[in-house]
Amino acid sequence: MDDLVDKIRTVYHEAGPKYNLVNQVLTDDIYQSMSKDLQPFATEQLIKTNLFKIAKDYCYIGCDASYFPGPTGYALRFKMIVSTSEKVIIEYIVPQNELTGPNTERVTIKKVDGTWKLDDFTFSNVPLNLTKEEAMVVMTINGFSGYQFVKEAQLEDPNMGLRKVYVFQANGNINEQVVIYADTGYNYILPENTPLVGSTDDQERSTMLTKRGTPSNA
Repeated sequence: MDDLVDKIRTVYHEAGPKYNLVNQVLTDDIYQSMSKDLQPFATEQLIKTNLFKIAKDYCYIGCDASYFPGPTGYALRFKMIVSTSEKVIIEYIVPQNELTGPNTERVTIKKVDGTWKLDDFTFSNVPLNLTKEEAMVVMTINGFSGYQFVKEAQLEDPNMGLRKVYVFQANGNINEQVVIYADTGYNYILPENTPLVGSTDDQERSTMLTKRGTPSNA
């Protein structure tokens, strides 16, 4: 699936200089020519609908914008909706990054004359409500190796109020911390001395319980 999306994206990327789309509007004739390059990777139905709409809106000058399903290597919470020898529908979430998200993406690939092709894809933007374990996966796929989970807390957002975050700390450096927003999966390097609300970590909680006379593993 990733390979199909990447090849379709390449067709759009190369169409800019090929058809001089930086200086002229996409025409039906141009798209008809583009569609021939898309046919090995997408079904006729997708070429006539969603891919045509993208072609009209595409930023051929190379803007940072997302039009296609994100790489599954940066996704999680996979759910197989349909899985047959002729059709696969898979759903997954893509945490927010600098270009897109947070999205729940549903992608369909279909076998046409013995060849798998992209048949459909949809996006829905809803709160992800990540668990601590999922936040740890997000840290890994974003390249934050050597970070350990510290605590769950809330961070004040000037536009959205208090937001739940998971706090991670670089090994051996208490001042180098990253938070993952539970609602979007966005990672954010936390400036030093940023106030957190309800930031009692596991060690502090254990100490408090012990002082109260409650077993620390309660």
